[in-house]
This record gives sequence, structure tokens and C-alpha cells, in this order.
Amino acid sequence: MSAIVKLDQIYKSFGSNQVLKGVSFEVQKGEMIAIIGASGSGKSTALRCIDRLEKIDSGAIEVCGMRVDDPAIDLHKLRQEVGIVFQS
Repeated sequence: MSAIVKLDQIYKSFGSNQVLKGVSFEVQKGEMIAIIGASGSGKSTALRCIDRLEKIDSGAIEVCGMRVDDPAIDLHKLRQEVGIVFQS
């Protein structure tokens, strides 16, 4: 079965602050996962990268067969497939 969400060695920094350091995981169709961790550990940043609200520094993200890190991606189409509800 092919993953509907796949992160492969994702790195993301804000200036000198490296937030995501080689994050990799897959979510299969019908699977439910939780991303947990301490405040400031990169959970929201990872989600923002999946929806391309933030650009990754390196690695690859795929959602429903679309490469999120592709500069030519249709963001409207991507965001029809991905929904994020932030706490605030």
C-alpha cells in the first residue's frame, strides 16, 4: 500500500535555530497518527511544512502523490487534500 503522507529526512531551520532534524514518517490510507512532543519541539512546523505553509530546507514530502517540495506544485490542489486546524 502506498503512503498518503510521507516525510523523508526533513530539515527546517529558522535562522540558526534548527527545528526539524531528519524527520521521517509515513501515514497509510485509513491510518490515524498523533504527533506529540514538548512545546517548541517542531510539531506545528512539521504540519506547516506538509501543507507548504513553510518551505523545507531539505528532504522530501509527498501528499496524495504530490511532491510538496516541488516549486511548481499547485498549492490550491494540495490544500484541497490537506486540512490543518491549529489550536489557537
